[in-house]
Amino acid sequence: MRRWLELGQAMWALVRELDWRPIRVQAETPPRVALLGANALREPVVRLLGTHPPTVEGALDAPLPAPPPDLTVFLPARPEDVATATRRAAEIEAQDVGAVVLVPLGQEPSPPGGAYVLVDPTAPALDEQLALALLDAIPSERRLAFGRACSPLRGPLARQLCQETALANAQFALLANLPAALPGIGVAGVGADIVMLTKNQVLLVYKLAALWGARLDSPRALFLEIAPIVGSAFFWRTTARALLGLVPGFAAVAPKVAVAYLGTYIVGGLASAYYASGLRPDEARVREIEQEARQALAAAWRRLRARGHAMPGAAAVSAAS
Repeated sequence: MRRWLELGQAMWALVRELDWRPIRVQAETPPRVALLGANALREPVVRLLGTHPPTVEGALDAPLPAPPPDLTVFLPARPEDVATATRRAAEIEAQDVGAVVLVPLGQEPSPPGGAYVLVDPTAPALDEQLALALLDAIPSERRLAFGRACSPLRGPLARQLCQETALANAQFALLANLPAALPGIGVAGVGADIVMLTKNQVLLVYKLAALWGARLDSPRALFLEIAPIVGSAFFWRTTARALLGLVPGFAAVAPKVAVAYLGTYIVGGLASAYYASGLRPDEARVREIEQEARQALAAAWRRLRARGHAMPGAAAVSAAS
């Protein structure tokens, strides 16, 4: 019991320093959606919006109110309508407002033109594909509001939040530990990584609580509640040895970076599982989250290498792979 109390006190020390109001305002401000046009994807899109109906509906050329909705979804019914939809979507995006054009497979224009998402209405993973397309179009500061209001979007968005925060922590861990590896630089700044990594994890947990519909008026109560669930995983160095057992061989060249990624993803996965069901994840679910974390780390590693931001030792890994 004392261990959990100490963890809760340490987390609350961070909680007091953070300004939670922007996240709460973002999450609790209802999203506004415009649904323009009608094709075979209209019904599944409406299903994804759940109990939150579109604010505006009409034809592809219907005028939008001022200020415009957070997201405008264009659903052109004919190939010749796609050009109109993509042109309007580009105009809306130029105003830093979300817009997406969804075109059913077989109804795309020939030759293709404009930016649109081609979707197979009969695909088994249709909802997942549409959810990702919508989330990709929604401005980042409005995603929490959509997830909180539209329950079908919560799972995909929760995974995105975990991946993004884990990657940010991995990159920070890399930069924070570079000074110790460079001759003459010394160890200035070493130790600051713990504070920043844990702070990002705490923010991630609060966002996930907001996403899954938890009350946001008492951050302290939220974190005292979640402390026994995520345990010492909040403090990534205290679980480094255990997490190193999860590090894939290709990432062993940068264990601190891999641990930062895995630890953050697992914190988010445990918190998301708890807020989604109200129950502590069982051992089988914990193993699933660990496997998800490994797979996400592998995907992140490939993206970093492709962008030329590989971690130390990546060249040796590339040569061996």
